[in-house]
Amino acid sequence: MRFMDRRHADRIIAFAALGDTAGARRTLAEWQRGVPKEFSRVDAGPIRRARGEIALAEHRPKEALSLFLNPEFGYYEWDLVDVGRAYDALGQADSAIAYFERAVLIPANDGLGLDVEVRPMVLERLGELYEQQGQRAKALESYEALVALWKNAEPDQQRVVTEVKARIAKLRRATG
Repeated sequence: MRFMDRRHADRIIAFAALGDTAGARRTLAEWQRGVPKEFSRVDAGPIRRARGEIALAEHRPKEALSLFLNPEFGYYEWDLVDVGRAYDALGQADSAIAYFERAVLIPANDGLGLDVEVRPMVLERLGELYEQQGQRAKALESYEALVALWKNAEPDQQRVVTEVKARIAKLRRATG
């Protein structure tokens, strides 16, 4: 495969998500060594995001946040989720909630895969954050949105749906 077709940023992000930061760093170094200077700007935004994922995986959320918020390469819907995750890792629940709420407002079928890949995770985490803050109605709203989104989910996801339904029942009992 030609060097420029290797989707380095996606590989870096995948390695980081799997906890293989050494693999992520090797792929980043490969990109840095091999990308022609005239094309380095083309991949700069995705590589910035990939570096943020490495920072999160290495428990450096402050650095990740600065990478995700870097306006030099534009701002995308994915960035809302990434910024929310970084704030969450920093323990700044209110900021995480603000970004996660904006992310779930992105229309379905956005072409970014948010509904399939990200929205469920964001809804679950929003519910947890609201629950931790004692905002039961908002927690219920987030959890119920997740259950509705995954009502016909694959068996692997049904475990999450079952757990979230249990949280919903517990919150409803607590609110009377």
